[in-house]
Amino acid sequence: MKKLLSIFAFSLLLISCSNNTPEKRVNLFYEALSSSDSKKAQEYATEKTSDYIKEELGKKYQVTVISCETVGNEATCKCVFNDDVETKDIRLLKINDEWKVDKEASVLRQFINSIKNIDIKGTIDELEYEVKDGLEAIKELVEDSAKLKKAGKEMDEAMEKFSAEMEDAIEEMKESSISTQE
Repeated sequence: MKKLLSIFAFSLLLISCSNNTPEKRVNLFYEALSSSDSKKAQEYATEKTSDYIKEELGKKYQVTVISCETVGNEATCKCVFNDDVETKDIRLLKINDEWKVDKEASVLRQFINSIKNIDIKGTIDELEYEVKDGLEAIKELVEDSAKLKKAGKEMDEAMEKFSAEMEDAIEEMKESSISTQE
């Protein structure tokens, strides 16, 4: 009887351990989300992940865990979701000997990784080019503005001259009309 009880206890231990790998926990977490089981999803996640659970509950997930790397009490699993070709990192923390999905850390890690992939020199070069282009456009506008201002001034002068000439012509016509009547 003792032997049977020992085998049973050992079997339970093996079963519970086999469900407590990072790979298995990621799958169980997303299965719970897909089946709208928030209680189960929360069981496989950190407290910080509860907002994510509320947002994602009921969405259908097909997760393929490609690999998991464990360092101490943290694990990062590279996963492919649905039919996407891009892998996403899912971070897990070991809390009280249980692996828990930590979406807050996953999002932060993805943000940090995306920053690492930014070509800063290329971005600065591109920005410098855009600024130079913008400055040239502003310079042209200023020059065009000065040209327009000069053209406007010349137009005003021409209109004043034309107006004076017209007044003179009208005066001459009046005088000529008066002298012909006499």
